Parts: sequence; C-alpha cells; structure tokens
Amino acid sequence: MRLLLALLCCLPVGAESFHRHSLAAGFGGAFPVGGNYSGWRNRPELSLGYGLRLHRHFQADAGVETVFRPTGVILGRINFDTKDTLFLIPFGGRIIATPKGERLWLSAGAGATYYRYRTQENLGYGHVAFGKWGYYALAGVSLALDRGHHFRVGATPKFHGINGRSRANRMFAVAGEFVFSF
Repeated sequence: MRLLLALLCCLPVGAESFHRHSLAAGFGGAFPVGGNYSGWRNRPELSLGYGLRLHRHFQADAGVETVFRPTGVILGRINFDTKDTLFLIPFGGRIIATPKGERLWLSAGAGATYYRYRTQENLGYGHVAFGKWGYYALAGVSLALDRGHHFRVGATPKFHGINGRSRANRMFAVAGEFVFSF
C-alpha cells in the first residue's frame, strides 16, 4: 500500500496533454519460429486491442488476436483441412516514448497471453482444443494523422511464446494497425 501511495505521488499534477484511451485494429501475418512441432504455417492474423494510458509514458494493454487456419491442410494419405483457429488474448503494458510531442509514438512492452487453439473438424479422435498460458514482447511505431492526435497508423511486431518444454512453441506476428485515441 505504501508503494502504491509513493507511486501516485510521483504522477504529474496539472493538465494532461494526451488521450487516455485507445482502440486499435490490425491486420498482418503470423509466422512460426523455432521449429514446427505443431505443423503451424505462415498465416494471416487479425488483432483488436484496447489501451489505457495510466501515465504519459505508460499504457496498459488488453486485446484479442486471431490466427486463421494456422495448420492449413494436413497432407498425407488423405489431404485433410482441420479448419482450425488460434486465439491469443494478450494483456500487459508498454512504455511509450513521444519524441515529436504526441505525433510520433515509439513503444516497447511485454505481458502475459492466454492461447486457445481449436479445430472445427473431427480429426478421427474428436475435435482438438487446448488452452495454454504464455508471454509476449512487442515493439511498435505509430504516427498521428490529424492535429488532435485522434487517428494514427502504425506497425507492431510481436514475439509470442507458449509455455512448454519445447523451444518450438514460438510465433512472430507483424500487424499494420489503425488506432483511434480519445
């Protein structure tokens, strides 16, 4: 409790010149790295996120990312489309540097992620679904499109790791983003 009070005392007092809330939508690609234990392939990714700026240079993030058909078609004696989906629910924080006022954002952050994988097709022994915890790290850049800094475009590369013993449980994702701040 004392630590929380000490941190609150360090916050600046006075008018704030930044937007507290931001909504982001992104589209890009997800790429497996460190091996191919699950048969994942390079696939498109869609991301939606919310950010709450607790301080001029710190933002808490939460969102959802979807990788469409990460395994694609399984080739073998019989070609089989699993119609699978990987959902990632990241939450964490990022540090924001604003070298050009609020016009340009440079950010870096990390946090935890819940991973949910499922198939829509029966694989001969039932539908496959699992959830695991993991982590992510990100770096981002965005540029304001208007004078009020409400609309921004940018890019956010992320590195995801699913907890497990295998070094193959990793994915790199890059998304172009559109951000609305208010």
